[in-house]
Amino acid sequence: MTDLLRDRRSVIATIVLPMLLFPILLFGSKRLEELRAGRLDEETVVVSLSGSQRGVETLIEADPFLERRDVADPEKALRRDEIQAALLLPGALPSPGGAAVVVTLYYDESDELSRLARERLNGHLETWRESLQAERLAAIEAPADVRDVLDLEMTNIASEARMAGGRLGKVFPMMLVFLLLNGAAYAAVDLFSGEKERKTLETLLTSLADRRSVVLGKFLTVFVVAETSTVLFVLSNLVSTKLGLTGAEAGRTTLALSPGVALIVFVVTLPLGILMSAILSYLSSCARTYREAQTLILPFTFGAILPAALGTLPGIRIDSVVAVVPVANVSVAVREALIGHFPPLPLAVVIVSNLAYAAWVLSRAARLFDGEAVILGSSSAIPTLFRRERPLVREAMIFYSAELLALYYIGSSLQAKNLMVGLFITLYGMLLVPSLLFARYHRLPLRAAFSLRRAPALTLVAALLMAPGTLLVANGLFRLQSRFVPVPEELFSSMEGLLGSSDRSVLLTFFLVALSPAICEEILFRGLLLGRLRRAMAPWRAALAGGLLFGLFHLSIYRILPTAFMGITAGALVLLSGSIFPAMVLHGTYNGMVIFGEHFDVLRRLDGHDPSLIAIAALLGIGGIVLLLHGRRAGNSVPTP
Repeated sequence: MTDLLRDRRSVIATIVLPMLLFPILLFGSKRLEELRAGRLDEETVVVSLSGSQRGVETLIEADPFLERRDVADPEKALRRDEIQAALLLPGALPSPGGAAVVVTLYYDESDELSRLARERLNGHLETWRESLQAERLAAIEAPADVRDVLDLEMTNIASEARMAGGRLGKVFPMMLVFLLLNGAAYAAVDLFSGEKERKTLETLLTSLADRRSVVLGKFLTVFVVAETSTVLFVLSNLVSTKLGLTGAEAGRTTLALSPGVALIVFVVTLPLGILMSAILSYLSSCARTYREAQTLILPFTFGAILPAALGTLPGIRIDSVVAVVPVANVSVAVREALIGHFPPLPLAVVIVSNLAYAAWVLSRAARLFDGEAVILGSSSAIPTLFRRERPLVREAMIFYSAELLALYYIGSSLQAKNLMVGLFITLYGMLLVPSLLFARYHRLPLRAAFSLRRAPALTLVAALLMAPGTLLVANGLFRLQSRFVPVPEELFSSMEGLLGSSDRSVLLTFFLVALSPAICEEILFRGLLLGRLRRAMAPWRAALAGGLLFGLFHLSIYRILPTAFMGITAGALVLLSGSIFPAMVLHGTYNGMVIFGEHFDVLRRLDGHDPSLIAIAALLGIGGIVLLLHGRRAGNSVPTP
């Protein structure tokens, strides 16, 4: 235990990381479910109408989430996924007292969007039925128990195999990713870092095989182990359910898949297995010991589950940009293959892109073996921020993790009870003061640790001018992200309540939402963290890493891209000017524009692509960049920290 506690990587892997993973997974699963529900609520589905009844047609045309499309063969179009539901209306309604006419609704139970279309159409049909019933009762002065005017029939066109694929597609992609990772991890750790620790790698390298062949042979072994364990697991489940060992008919029908579908799933997932094996081989090559390898592999394992889960969201199709997104593309391809949808070109893009990613990762792993220090285990290829010669970088990352935990467990609950008081305590009591205490504990000079250097007036003006352009780009990124990760209406409502509430003054909102974050958050991120990261990596990498940490810190998947972009821009200002004050000006102006933009309805005009506002923001941003570069050429900037 003493030996484990002395190793900081073990402490991170066994204590810090599990503490972070629980809230992240809990937060992520909750947000994923909210995202799933929100995406369904805002999804537009395509339906066809055969026959003519103006009453129900008016209701459907007025629904913004229903798109009407005329097709020659509704049932055939539904099977081809050209539409999500088909409604067959009667030509004429019966006279009072006559038999009810039949209205048929075709849908696909295996498709979530088709079920959504069925629910929406059913709601409009019920509204139409009630209006017709009321008109009939009024016309004939009949009692309330008069015969109904409509008889609605629901027809599910999905076959049993398609139904089974739809049920399995909700869980199988994530299970597949986990199985591939689990099978490859043990083999990769043993073949790469294990051989270093056992000192048997030197003997292997005395053979006539070149080092790239050694890496390729080890990788192929990892891949075969991963695929074999995954295939055996799936086969055992298929055989047991086919033989009825589950004891439930539902379980047997759930896995009643055709050999053709199973073959397509296997072919699509082969590149994923290659990619996973390549990444795990690279990570194990970076490590010197079993313990180091496990420290590196654990966060990757959990990180790979997230895109697999996102791939199961409704409305995401393989014939989109998701076809080139690692892990998520295979998740979507498997889900669609299970319901019998095999578009050749998107599936080819999935396979080729994953093979390209795997080839690049393997080339990096082979390059590691060209260095004697990494081969013999006397050095580690772990990124420099984890090396022992960078102790304050490691301490700063641990401090960031602690701040993230405090924000999740304490700050969020304080803000939920009283938003303004909780925000004040979070910013000053949980960000600013601990950052200063961290520098004091490690005896860091405050001026150097937080880049508290005098900034030239030209740089401050440049930061001020760059704020509108930064907001413009961040807003564009937010809208772009919303196309793939739709934002729930609750988030818009909460933001409007925070920024546009009439219960508090604009000045108080500006102090807590614009000025205070510009001071407290910049001290932590562009002061303490960026200063440490700058000592461990290239400036542009430090700015990117700092911006990403800033985006993740806000605990919202819907705000990661715009927040990270603002953080990257602020970090670039600090690195170019050597002072934190331009970043504070940019941050405060950015938040202030959001506040006043909400009050004066400027943001809605920006969302509506107002040409005049976009042109003004772009010109100001370009002017700010020109001033910043001019200041550097003139020698007015202070050296970077």
